[in-house]
Amino acid sequence: SQAGKLKHLFRLSEGIFEKWGYLPVMPSLYQIPLDDRPEESLPQGVLRTSLAKEMLRVIQTHLGDMILPVRYWYGGPVSVVIPQKNRVTETHELGIEFVGSELMTAEAEVISIALELLKAAQIKELRLTVGHQAFLEGLLESNVKGARQKVGILQGNEEIFSQAQQFSSHQKCERAIEDLKWLARGLREFGYKDPIYYDLEPFMDAHAYP
Repeated sequence: SQAGKLKHLFRLSEGIFEKWGYLPVMPSLYQIPLDDRPEESLPQGVLRTSLAKEMLRVIQTHLGDMILPVRYWYGGPVSVVIPQKNRVTETHELGIEFVGSELMTAEAEVISIALELLKAAQIKELRLTVGHQAFLEGLLESNVKGARQKVGILQGNEEIFSQAQQFSSHQKCERAIEDLKWLARGLREFGYKDPIYYDLEPFMDAHAYP
């Protein structure tokens, strides 16, 4: 059943997170189950819409008291809106936060954990794609003509770095490339042996990037 698969995934996740030294943080949740009622008919605060936002508030509130670095994991039910059907339903969210370490070191660890979890869940066809929002920002700040078209062709293995460096020597562009190289080294140190695919065209909203 779907519920059984979710429980199995959470057990897998908990074991992997604890092995990496992550502590559980379970924000208090209302235990009222959601059904398919229209969103406007739901009582306010039935379920949180984002545990990640809740975790951010926890970290911001207690950061001054923390001995860094700290590692947390969290998971549980959340509500999601399905605009096409004008209703709210329930899903589950699972996440980890690594706070207080050098950014690329933390990124490498978090990605490695995600990959380990996917493999433990027997997801067999995987391709790791990494990018960096700052490269496009550097091109735009340098007023490089056709900046968005240029990042659109920067896809492939590490050979794209030499081509990327020809487009601009802006500090943000150079830092983005160095960050990606550092990330790759970190992933290799954590034992990732498969190819790493690079794509410098932003594939998420800019606000999703740190």
